[in-house]
Amino acid sequence: DVSILDAIAMVAAEGRLIVIVDQLDALAGLVDLQSDRLNDVLTFVDRCLLIDNVWVVCSCRDFEYQHDVRLTVLEPAVVRLDLPEWEQVVPQLERNGLQGSAEWPEKFRDILRTPQHLQIFVRRFQKTGRDDVFRSYQHMLDDLWTRCINTEERRSFVYRLTEYLTNKESLW
Repeated sequence: DVSILDAIAMVAAEGRLIVIVDQLDALAGLVDLQSDRLNDVLTFVDRCLLIDNVWVVCSCRDFEYQHDVRLTVLEPAVVRLDLPEWEQVVPQLERNGLQGSAEWPEKFRDILRTPQHLQIFVRRFQKTGRDDVFRSYQHMLDDLWTRCINTEERRSFVYRLTEYLTNKESLW
């Protein structure tokens, strides 16, 4: 029955602790229009930084970092990560049984350089055995949706859940 900050302080009293906050961009103003979630997370980060032996690493896409002033308030040390080169992606594909990627269009290869996109594509291949080329990441997500949300009951549930989460948006 301790708060997350108290738990962090207890662990940090024993040694160094790194708190990782991933995907701050999902809470940025251009995405999260109705709540104060990003401010709540930034307050949490500020409080973590006041605790000895605690370091905080946050991740965020560059676009949101450049356009949501709240993300620069912490005056972070910025490290930009580039997407892997195609030559680094090919072994991942081959390790998962995907061959012939050299013939794929450059636009599709660029899509797969994003790790999340690559993961969705590889999982699709593992489940279906299909290695179709997609015109965009959105088309890949459409395919995923069609395969996973494939009954009226599932669609109805997802729509109701989405409406509930949108209306009850809360971090705590």
